[in-house]
Amino acid sequence: MSDTPESSSEAPQQKQSTTGLALSYFIARLGIFALILAGFWLIGFRGLPGAVAAAIVSIPVSFFALSKMRVRVAEGMSQRKEKQLSMRDEFRSTGKKAD
Repeated sequence: MSDTPESSSEAPQQKQSTTGLALSYFIARLGIFALILAGFWLIGFRGLPGAVAAAIVSIPVSFFALSKMRVRVAEGMSQRKEKQLSMRDEFRSTGKKAD
């Protein structure tokens, strides 16, 4: 009986963790873009060209600066997908046994 509450509490924590990591990664990328945009704004590179340039510059910066975070998010999403597929296969196999 003690195993059931632990296993049910672990699943939402895993999902929360993956979602939280993905959200923090998104916010970090947005922050890098905002910092670069602010830098361009301060040097006088404003408007749409400045925003486009900030987007172009922020892509490689976030690629290198957030590489560890990106790997953790990808691993979490992969584990979550594997779990979903195994649950689907388990559900399908139990449905076939019942027939």
